[in-house]
Amino acid sequence: MEASLDAYKAFVCAARAKSLTAAAKELYLSQPTVTHHLQTLEAYHGCRLFERSRRGVTLTPEGEILYAYISDALARIGEAYEALEARRTLARGVVRIGATETTLHHYLLPQLRRFKEAYPDVRLKIANGSTPGMLADLDAGAIDFAVLVLTAHGLTDTFETTELAPLRDVVIAGEKYRAALGGTVTMEMLTHFPLICMTPGTLTRDHIEEVFRASGLAFAPDMEMATADLVTPLVENGLGVGFVPHAFARGAIEKGSVFELQLETPLPERRICLVCAPSHPLSVAAEAFAKMLRRG
Repeated sequence: MEASLDAYKAFVCAARAKSLTAAAKELYLSQPTVTHHLQTLEAYHGCRLFERSRRGVTLTPEGEILYAYISDALARIGEAYEALEARRTLARGVVRIGATETTLHHYLLPQLRRFKEAYPDVRLKIANGSTPGMLADLDAGAIDFAVLVLTAHGLTDTFETTELAPLRDVVIAGEKYRAALGGTVTMEMLTHFPLICMTPGTLTRDHIEEVFRASGLAFAPDMEMATADLVTPLVENGLGVGFVPHAFARGAIEKGSVFELQLETPLPERRICLVCAPSHPLSVAAEAFAKMLRRG
């Protein structure tokens, strides 16, 4: 005869109340049902668990041993239920997000605020780094999902991607170069000026190198920056021609400290994407955030 969880609940409740009637009332069961549960347990364990009298029930020595273990186990089960329920209802939980500098500054921040306003008790853990680093973390399960800038080529089948927003790259220069670069500009013309770009190993750098290769040109920048937000200040100070996502240059373009070059062949558009690893299922909280991003 198997002992059910309900039988152990009836046992613990009767032991605490020292009364089958009180246990039945607390569990919303009939007294015969409680009695049946206790008889099932005694048969299963092969010993008496209670001494019965007109005044109620008391635990036998064997019952005391069982109670010491089962009461703690039921408490832990209750805690587990509450923890899972809190996560299911987003009253608790953690979302681990990977983001590059570009996506964090120019897409993700308002989305983070939106989610936090809707679910204030869910913790947000943000990992910031390069696209290759974020993909490695995603593959290892160190983050739930990543928000990255990708080219039209996308990724391998290892990852699942959802396009969230377009991203436009621009080439900018300061007034020092307006006379030479104020009209339509070819990629070959740019090779005659000091160029400023991101360091090798970033997808932004790979993207620009691919554009030059497509024109049969080598890309040899004079200055290589670790972060995109450093490119525009260098261009503003007349140190060269910069390749940068438009979002990083918008303010300088609007105030006139730099201008956007009109390329004969515009740089291919990239996309801000949600990237997930199907091999690592999302938690309830992470899935809620991912759905919010997909809805826009």
